[in-house]
Amino acid sequence: MLLRCDTAVFCNAVHYKRAWGGVQPRLTRSEGRSYHAAFSADTGRRHIPPVCRKRMNIPNSLTTLRILLIPVFVGFLVYEQVDRALLVLVIAGLTDALDGTVARIINQRTRLGAILDPLADKLLMVSGFVALSALHLIPSWVVILVVSRDFILIVGTLVARLTESPLDITPTVLGKATTVFQLSYLVLILLFRATSRDVAQLDPLLYATAAVTLASGLHYLYRGFLRVSTRDI
Repeated sequence: MLLRCDTAVFCNAVHYKRAWGGVQPRLTRSEGRSYHAAFSADTGRRHIPPVCRKRMNIPNSLTTLRILLIPVFVGFLVYEQVDRALLVLVIAGLTDALDGTVARIINQRTRLGAILDPLADKLLMVSGFVALSALHLIPSWVVILVVSRDFILIVGTLVARLTESPLDITPTVLGKATTVFQLSYLVLILLFRATSRDVAQLDPLLYATAAVTLASGLHYLYRGFLRVSTRDI
C-alpha cells in the first residue's frame, strides 16, 4: 500500500527553486500546476510524487495473523480439541498461500515480508510437530529432524548477519517442497485423528516428509558453505 508523503510539497519547491536560479517564484495554485507540468516536460521526466511504503501492508498482515494463530493452534492441540486445531491450521495454511500471491499481484513485496514469511512457516511447523510429538502422534526422531534443520538455518542466518557475509534468503525448491510436505502431513494426521482413523496409514508420507526435510537442510548448508567459500576466494 502506498501512502503519499508530506514531503511532496518540499520536493516541488526544490524543483521550482532550481529552475528559477535559486529564487522560488510565488505562483497561484493553478499557475503552479501549469508550471510544474511544463517543467516536467522540459526535463523529460514524469513527475512522480514521493511515496512512503507501508511495511505492514496486506501480505505482511496475513503473515502476522499466521504467527498469532500459532499459540491458538497449539492450545487446541494441548487440550485435544483436534477438530478446532485442524480448522486453525487450515486457516494458517490459507494465509501462507495468500500472502505471497497478494504481494505479487499488487506489488507489495517488502524486505520485512521476505523475513517474516519463512519465519512464520518455521514457527508453525515446529510448534505443530512438537505438540503432536507430546501427544505421541509423531515419532520423536521426526521432531528432532525438523527442529534441528530449522535451528541450523536460523543460526546460519544469524552468523551471516554478524559476519556481514552475503546472505540469500530466497527459498529453494526443496525448501518450498518441505513446507508443503510438512503442512500436508500435519493436516492429514489431524484429519485422521479427528475422524478416528489409523494414523499409521500416513507412514509413507511421514518418511517422505522426513526425507525432503533432510534433503532441503543439507542443500541450504551446501549453498551457505558455497557462498562463504566463494567470498573467501
